[in-house]
Amino acid sequence: MTKLFHDCPDCQRREESYTILFRMRNYHDNTKGEMYSDTEDTWVNVAAHETEADLIDTIVHESIHVALKREEISDDREHTLIKRMNWAAQDWI
Repeated sequence: MTKLFHDCPDCQRREESYTILFRMRNYHDNTKGEMYSDTEDTWVNVAAHETEADLIDTIVHESIHVALKREEISDDREHTLIKRMNWAAQDWI
């Protein structure tokens, strides 16, 4: 199902570059991915994923982190917002 999202010329759109990088694993931490706000780099740890769908979910999750880091919200609120965005995308809410 395709979602229709709000898009109008009156809304400010921020366009900045960021990079999604892949590595087999992070030897210092056991996470699926990390986002570094100072460089706007996102690292995805491939070995931490069991399926391609899980890998794609991490790429989307970390990309959303990049977009939300431009706003001043706490990490807990950021993860809550990402979780609810996923629910809305799945038509769970």
